[in-house]
Amino acid sequence: MKIRYCWISRSRWLNAAVNAIVLLLLAAASANAAEPWWKNAVIYEIYPRSFADTNGDGIGDLNGITAHLDYLKNLGVDAIWIAPFYPSPLVDFGYDVADYLNVAPEYGTLADFDRLASEAKKRNIHVLIDLVVNHSSNQNKWFLESKSSRTNPKADWYVWHDAKPGGGPPNNWGGRNGSSWEWVPERQQYYYHHYAIEQPDLNWRNPEVREAVFNVMRFWLKRGAYGFRLDGISNLYEDAELRDERHPKAAVGHKGLRARREGRAAGEASARPTCLKPSPHSRCCARWRTSFPIPSSWHSCRPQVQPTWLKHTARIATLFNCPSTRHSDAPKSWTQRLSGRG
Repeated sequence: MKIRYCWISRSRWLNAAVNAIVLLLLAAASANAAEPWWKNAVIYEIYPRSFADTNGDGIGDLNGITAHLDYLKNLGVDAIWIAPFYPSPLVDFGYDVADYLNVAPEYGTLADFDRLASEAKKRNIHVLIDLVVNHSSNQNKWFLESKSSRTNPKADWYVWHDAKPGGGPPNNWGGRNGSSWEWVPERQQYYYHHYAIEQPDLNWRNPEVREAVFNVMRFWLKRGAYGFRLDGISNLYEDAELRDERHPKAAVGHKGLRARREGRAAGEASARPTCLKPSPHSRCCARWRTSFPIPSSWHSCRPQVQPTWLKHTARIATLFNCPSTRHSDAPKSWTQRLSGRG
């Protein structure tokens, strides 16, 4: 009888141990299943102009991407990131957007995009599109209206400023082609452009601008896009005080940069690398908090080069380089606003 009791006792312990192991395995499997797809995804970037041409005009198009989805699936691709395909003067390879809600004729039509998104979904390939949020083209209808006067409804949609007393740009900020300020006679003011003259910066301090960009996102999400690669996101906010640069690129250009590099090589203690705006990356999070609630665990992080917002994840993936940050801490306002709840 005693031996039988021991056997029953051991049997119960064995069953309990087996059950515990099974539960642990199920929990691990559940955790893996709940892990966001993009954490281990293979994302394939496509520049549509050179990817695949289906109509014989020598320019790649959206139908060319659709025609190669099986090829991409066989490569093991989980998502495709498509470079800008919007109507554009092509000053900067399409990153100067003239119309955020359309497809450039050389790339196809909105119906072509719809078919691409639908066919990609059938193959479990997520479609991510490039969204240029820092600036638009100077041919965009937003800018054309904004530049027409100081009193029009979109007058404050871009970064405008009066000339210095006595004339000239508001400060010494510069880029590759000289000053980052361009004079507009219609307004008798300068507009700011971090990149090319043809790429005026949007004024992200204006809530109407932010909502307009969210509306662009909603438009593409409804058409089947799964998320966005957000271009130029680390440059959204300029120094509100418009303070001068210590080493203005506008004044010295690339030759001056080379001279400063040579000066550092020669031991010149005062030589410094140039920063386009007096708002270093270490303060980028503070600037972002003026628009979106960034969790405290992200505040000391540096922005990544390729920030991406992904549908259904309620987060901005790879926006900040914080390996220890819990993704559940990520800001919800993007998802809330895009879904109309914010």
